[in-house]
Amino acid sequence: MEISQPETDAEFCYGQTIIFRGSASDQNEVFTGGLPDSAFEWRSDIDGFLGEGPEYTTNRLSVGRHTITLKVTDRQCLFSQDVILVNILSETDPRCSDLAPYARIVSPEDGAGFYSDGEDEKGEYATVTFEGIATDREDDDITLCVEWYSDIDGFLGSGRSIIAKLHAPIGAATTTHKITLRVTDSAGNVTEDTIQVYVEQLI
Repeated sequence: MEISQPETDAEFCYGQTIIFRGSASDQNEVFTGGLPDSAFEWRSDIDGFLGEGPEYTTNRLSVGRHTITLKVTDRQCLFSQDVILVNILSETDPRCSDLAPYARIVSPEDGAGFYSDGEDEKGEYATVTFEGIATDREDDDITLCVEWYSDIDGFLGSGRSIIAKLHAPIGAATTTHKITLRVTDSAGNVTEDTIQVYVEQLI
């Protein structure tokens, strides 16, 4: 299991929205629908219990350096955990004079899988619709630069909603794509949200 987002030692301003994402698997849970949201528990050494689920979003962390723990417990009460550090800056900190934008991938969900539905010179591909949220306290919607990327296919398109091809190279039964939504404001502040999705070739 691991916390995949944010990276350890990430800095945020007080009141800024933070997306925490984690993942875990358990062979004993495969035939019971996987681990439930209640198996995932997020805690801060400053603010205590935060919430449940593989994804947790908050804008209420106190100012200070937090040790964030994700604890995952299965039905047999066996658990594992991962820890990161997050620093929340005061609103009066000079670095918080122009907050970074907010970015969140709404669809598809992290870990979603797609079957190929076409083929071109790069190989088979799945046609996927991407939807995201991009906002900023200082900039309007038109000013923000909203871009989508895949670590396999590169730049996918611009805008809060796009349709793009995700390729599964020839010979690869399943291809994992790291999808990034990157939002840049007029001051050059950048916020990214990332997920992983899978493309399977039809045999």
